[in-house]
This record gives sequence, structure tokens and C-alpha cells, in this order.
Amino acid sequence: EAKTTSKAGSAQIERTYLAKRSGAGISALYMVEEGPDSLRDLVLRESGWARTSTLADWRFGERSDIDEITREEARWFAESVGRGQFVK
Repeated sequence: EAKTTSKAGSAQIERTYLAKRSGAGISALYMVEEGPDSLRDLVLRESGWARTSTLADWRFGERSDIDEITREEARWFAESVGRGQFVK
């Protein structure tokens, strides 16, 4: 499942994980966080999640190199690069 949901206070946050693939592997991990009044596009960096504008192009169909992935795939990749603590 590509989407996960968690509750932060009384607000429900939906997370969608995406990846840019390079050959057989993942070269970038993205996450879309959608709440009742917010939409945040994030990319996983060394220090954690950071805002990015890359997903706007994907959302409008202008990028075909980014695909939705499961939370398990996202966690596996994050753990493989030492950042597993950032994928919930």
C-alpha cells in the first residue's frame, strides 16, 4: 500500500511515498503529506525530510521517472542508507 495514515492530534495525516528509480535501485525517496488544510512535498535528505518542489511536476504529469511505492519499500530504502528512523 502506497498510502499510510496517522493521526496528529485531531488531524489526520495521509502519507504517500514515492521514489525516483535509477536502474534497479532507488536514487531519491519522496513523501507527500496531506492533511485537512495542508499539502507538503518532501524529499529524504541526510538530516531528514526537507521540502521540495520536484513533486509539483510529477503531480501535473510532467515527470514519468517518479513512481508511488509502498511504505515497506520506502522503509527498506531508508534503512539501507541509514535513515530508517524517518519513515513511519
